[in-house]
Amino acid sequence: MTSGKSRSKWSLGSLFGLNGPVRRQEYVWVGLVAMPLKYFVEAVVIFRFTGHSYSPLDFINPLLSSREQLVAWVENVTQQNPTYEVVSSIKIHAPIETVWENVIHFSDISAEPSWYFRMGIAYPTRAHIVGTGVGAQRFCEFSTGTFVEPITAWQRPTQLSFNVSQQPDPMFELTPYRHIHPPHLNGAFRSVRGEFRLARRHRDTFRLVAATQSADRARTSKQITLLAFR
Repeated sequence: MTSGKSRSKWSLGSLFGLNGPVRRQEYVWVGLVAMPLKYFVEAVVIFRFTGHSYSPLDFINPLLSSREQLVAWVENVTQQNPTYEVVSSIKIHAPIETVWENVIHFSDISAEPSWYFRMGIAYPTRAHIVGTGVGAQRFCEFSTGTFVEPITAWQRPTQLSFNVSQQPDPMFELTPYRHIHPPHLNGAFRSVRGEFRLARRHRDTFRLVAATQSADRARTSKQITLLAFR
């Protein structure tokens, strides 16, 4: 009885403390219990927040999972990803030229972002266009970097369309380390093109429609619309 209590006490001390000698047999025994539990918790958390599976191979030695990362990269390049469209609209009471000027000339967004954006999800801060007409470049700045968007349609004052040639990461990784680029951010969310359309409803009343198309190769598609219109 005493031996059982001392063994239980030692096991808890091995898991949660740093004092006392550790014999090889006891070290192995605690490891066999702790490792599966640690793997299960990490696998559940990673799948819940990223949609990616976490294999025992990744857990035992991340270096051995380089083949899996290479296969994922090849699939991302060669497979045709489905495209999703998110559409937002707003009714505006103003002359159409005034609305158009606000479409092509954004003011900085000074409002404090919501808490979930402050946790790391990218959010817009400002945007500007260099040039006019088809071929101009639109730069939409987010908290993680800048979208580069070549203009493909400029029909003043009713339509502005653009492709996305470059984009920043969709989020900052919450980590104590600096300047890292987790591979699970690659291709998880890829913006393809966007468009603003103005349609007259009544005299000096228009509906502004913002459409964004994106490709998402994650197992579960979760679209977040970030409209940088003021």
